[in-house]
Amino acid sequence: GPELAIKALEHSRFHVVVSDYRMPGIDGVQFLEYARARAPDMVRIILSAMVDRDALVEAINTAEVYRVLAKPWDNHDLIATVERAAELAQMRETNRQLLAQLRQRDGLLMDLSQQHPDLLQVQFDADGALVLDDDASQ
Repeated sequence: GPELAIKALEHSRFHVVVSDYRMPGIDGVQFLEYARARAPDMVRIILSAMVDRDALVEAINTAEVYRVLAKPWDNHDLIATVERAAELAQMRETNRQLLAQLRQRDGLLMDLSQQHPDLLQVQFDADGALVLDDDASQ
């Protein structure tokens, strides 16, 4: 049930979580909101037999649900959706790692340009971003 899923979220890291909309004690939106708070980059999918548009919009907006799948679901569709969600989670992780590397290298370049101003002709904007000037290469 939801209690076991909540404990699992507290002790393990997941890339994708799939939840039913209706569960005992907690609804799927509340569970996925909790999941989002614990791991914002985890991709969230909800299963629902209902067609209440407002409830589904709430799920998408408050829990930032990636997909809503109608019950009964098609197994191939469910598998494909989870696979795409896992790929999205992996891309997010890769992007986060690359951004961290870029920021580290940008900081190193900024430090190097400040320590040795004659060595590099590098300009940074007010936010610290590297300024590329096509005219400087001519």
